[in-house]
Amino acid sequence: MGDVGAVEEYLREGGDPNARDRKAAQTALQFAAGYGRLAVVERLLQGGADPEAVDTKVGMPALHRAAARGHTPVVATLLKHGADPHQRCMTGQTPLHYSAQFGHAGALQVLLAHVTGLGPSDLERALHAANEEGLTPLHAAAKWGMVEEARMLLVAGAPINLVSANLERVTAAHLGARWGHREVLALLKERGADLALRSAVGAEGTTPLEEATVWGRQACSVFLASL
Repeated sequence: MGDVGAVEEYLREGGDPNARDRKAAQTALQFAAGYGRLAVVERLLQGGADPEAVDTKVGMPALHRAAARGHTPVVATLLKHGADPHQRCMTGQTPLHYSAQFGHAGALQVLLAHVTGLGPSDLERALHAANEEGLTPLHAAAKWGMVEEARMLLVAGAPINLVSANLERVTAAHLGARWGHREVLALLKERGADLALRSAVGAEGTTPLEEATVWGRQACSVFLASL
């Protein structure tokens, strides 16, 4: 997959840069992006590969794959060649979700810079995008305990008290507490989050402290109870 010479020869002989494999209809660009093969990615794009092509298994375009694995130079190259930072995979995730969820600050920084450069409406759209679980990139970062990525999203303007677009109506603080990420809670407190907001979980809703208590997250419970 990293053999630029083989790709060069294939394209020179008239090969289709958007040809797909038989198993999941993935393109060579998707494979190369997922494995961080920058030189191959560049040559395929020069040869006419579609940066937004998706497979039939998980529907993850090349940009999503690079963002999910932290291949920052590949992310930058795909964006330069027109990849859509707002494109969704089959689970409704954008590239920002993946870079935030898996803790790839470099890729997230490139994505945030790109959507910021597109204009305020694009930045707002990216920060408010909810996946099929109803979670934004900030929610994803809080859920998975990615403190630096959460900080970057907040600095970029992600609404700190935004509730999830699902029946639970939880904030990043609820998710950080539920999954035991004390450092995320400390960041959210530092940035001015309302840690007394109630979700729509249960008959009366829950606060982040109640989430931490119910889920047995002792460190989070102690931290929140001390506020």
